[in-house]
Amino acid sequence: MAVSVILLLLLSFIIILPFLLSSYKSRSKSKPNAPPGPRPLPIIGNLHQVGPIAHRSFYILSKTYGPLFRLNLGKVPALVISSPSVAQQVLKTHDLAFCSRPPLITFQEYSFNGCDVAAAAYGDHWCNLRKIFILELLSSKKLPSFVSAREQETQMMVESIKARADDKSNIFIAGTDTSAATVIWAMSELMRNPAVMKKAQRTVREVVGNKGKVEEADLPKLRYIRFVINETLRLHPPLPLLIPRETTQHCKINGYDIDPKTRVFVSAWAIGRDEESWENPEEFNPDRFIGISVDYKGHDFKFLPFGAGRRICPGINFGVASAELALANLLNAFNWELPPGTRKEDIDMFEAPGVVAHKNTDLCLVAANN
Repeated sequence: MAVSVILLLLLSFIIILPFLLSSYKSRSKSKPNAPPGPRPLPIIGNLHQVGPIAHRSFYILSKTYGPLFRLNLGKVPALVISSPSVAQQVLKTHDLAFCSRPPLITFQEYSFNGCDVAAAAYGDHWCNLRKIFILELLSSKKLPSFVSAREQETQMMVESIKARADDKSNIFIAGTDTSAATVIWAMSELMRNPAVMKKAQRTVREVVGNKGKVEEADLPKLRYIRFVINETLRLHPPLPLLIPRETTQHCKINGYDIDPKTRVFVSAWAIGRDEESWENPEEFNPDRFIGISVDYKGHDFKFLPFGAGRRICPGINFGVASAELALANLLNAFNWELPPGTRKEDIDMFEAPGVVAHKNTDLCLVAANN
């Protein structure tokens, strides 16, 4: 019986082998004007070259193949973009060709069968949905209506920490959404850079005075907190790889031919570390934003934490206001220390696997009431 099964499997393999080889040759053979990229393997394509933290794997590959390279994710052709100049071509010059979404299983499961504003394919449905979303929920005029909710949630967070601060308990700062992730990364960077922490706290406390808490009306006066958030978003964008796009038509990028139905990954993480755009890109330095007009609203292609073009994140204003308010209150209400025996160099600055850039390990700090 066992011999029969082995012979059957062997015969099946011999039959399908020519088809596998033919498929491999056709897929691994580069088109005359295709972007550069690593040679794919049969069936899996280049999946063996993509680790659990995909944006770091893509960053390493970009050092060999350049800021625009192709690879196969199984049978799916894909492009990875990792420089401001190429991102501008994709997100602005040829935005219409790159503005749709691929039919991902994740979208089907968690985005109303791929029909919400983030996941829907480009078309009339998405255009109408985005218009409603922006005008009725997240426009600059609607933003003030959420102020009380944001302030209440922030105050609840502060009170919860105060309850544990008196006994010097270790406090694990963690969160699930993108705004929380940004605050956690900001606190991690501030703990690694004490001079920046002191400057940020001094700025907040001078503005707040004896009020005891930061209100949203104070945020326009806290420009340095905005710079801290900007620098955090540069090094730790909420989505290191922007939500994938899919080409709807043939186009040329950097002189290369890009076919329809190509999946496109724009690496905001790599762009924020572009050496031609940022001096000492690995250094956390909020002062770099002083006196320059760079913002996160998709106008500057060297700084794309929320994307650009038609598919830019519609919740930018809401998310940034939430992060700024939370961070400012944490800096105003508490003096922060690392647990005994922990050095600033010991703080883990790697990301956990996943779409959102959460820290690989929770940030553990000791808070003392100010």
